[in-house]
Amino acid sequence: MKELSKPLNPLNALVGVLPTNTMPLERAKRRFGIQGNAIMTGGSGGPIVIRALLKHGTSGVAAFDIPRSLETAKDAIETLRLMLGIMI
Repeated sequence: MKELSKPLNPLNALVGVLPTNTMPLERAKRRFGIQGNAIMTGGSGGPIVIRALLKHGTSGVAAFDIPRSLETAKDAIETLRLMLGIMI
């Protein structure tokens, strides 16, 4: 079983100080890169957040919400699916 974090090697630790000559794009990748999968509750209301998670490196996003909200967000979810070429 994989540990989420431990005191000697915290997975949620800050990136640390980056060299001053690091290009802005590389700095952003290091600071905001995400690995693995993400779970988002209330997800149908946040297609923009889902898109950002996928663009920043997540392998997949599971979005959970109540049926009424999912129905309301159906068009936005379909647009996101088509834009990213993913299965929802």
